[in-house]
Amino acid sequence: MCLDNFLSDSIFKAIEKQPTTTKAGLLDGLAGESLYYFYRSALLNDDEVLYEKGIEKLQTAIEIGSKNSADTSFYSGVAGIGWLVLHLKEQEFVDIDIDDFLDTSVDTYLYETMLDFLNRSIYDFFYGAAGICYYFLKRYQCVRDNSQKELYRTYIMHFLFYLEFIKNKDEKGIFWKHPEYPFEEDSMCFQLSSLSNISSIILLLTDISYNKEFTSFCTILIKKSSDWLIYKLETYKKIRLDQAFCLWKASIVLNDNELQKKALQLLNTAKKSILNEDVISLAKCALIYQKITKETDNNSLKEEAFKCFTKVTDNLLEHTINDNSIWKGYSGIGLIDFSLNDSVSPEWSKCILI
Repeated sequence: MCLDNFLSDSIFKAIEKQPTTTKAGLLDGLAGESLYYFYRSALLNDDEVLYEKGIEKLQTAIEIGSKNSADTSFYSGVAGIGWLVLHLKEQEFVDIDIDDFLDTSVDTYLYETMLDFLNRSIYDFFYGAAGICYYFLKRYQCVRDNSQKELYRTYIMHFLFYLEFIKNKDEKGIFWKHPEYPFEEDSMCFQLSSLSNISSIILLLTDISYNKEFTSFCTILIKKSSDWLIYKLETYKKIRLDQAFCLWKASIVLNDNELQKKALQLLNTAKKSILNEDVISLAKCALIYQKITKETDNNSLKEEAFKCFTKVTDNLLEHTINDNSIWKGYSGIGLIDFSLNDSVSPEWSKCILI
């Protein structure tokens, strides 16, 4: 896909006009904004001004985050910022001593918090145990020392054992329930949401399963939870992008062609319900279509990705977003724009489970 630089420049100008946020997180604040600046700097031949802006935002995010260490979440707290630093190191954007920055006390604190969340069945990706486990997965993938690698493997296995232990089961498969509904009013919609329940769990399990030490354990959970999700979607008739995409990723792990066909049908249905004004969801939809295109060589999906992002372009010219974050604002759209142009590594989008 080839889009002109006008949109990229428009997004950059919009980001620059926004007031500086006091939020530190990867998905809600300055840490995520820094990621945008690092990638834009690299695309413009290592532009020093942009790079320094990225460093400045990252440092501020770390300073704010250190004052609020009680926030362990992936969305706005320590787990997300830690994931970002590991990603920046991995992509060679920054030269930082990871073991000095993310010392053992940080990991121990996050591990204990993850177990506490699981004991209370707070396992969601944004604010609970799943997001912390995702940070540990990044640690596991990046670390070279064998003893440290074994430690992170143990942390991840404990998460998986807990998921197995706290699962609910019926004749259609397995699922996980929160003790309360903090994010959405509709209980069924809540049970299927990306923030809190089964789609984010399946997306996380698929990413974990790509590491052979965890494959056999994850595959069973992915299969049974996907069966349950398919049944609920077919009976409830409310379909979201994250649900369709998690089923597509599950179909790849399970090598299930029938599930893959169903997932693509659900994805097309979910896309139809996205309002033109919802540029964030349209942009994520375009990115999902592109990801699937690269796996399947399906040119019709490539066209769908282009159509989705054309709507994003049109609506950004007409509407202002009062948010610079990755999850809800301009930084996320800007990074997706880079990815759709095949300008940057797709690895960054794993922080939004795409």
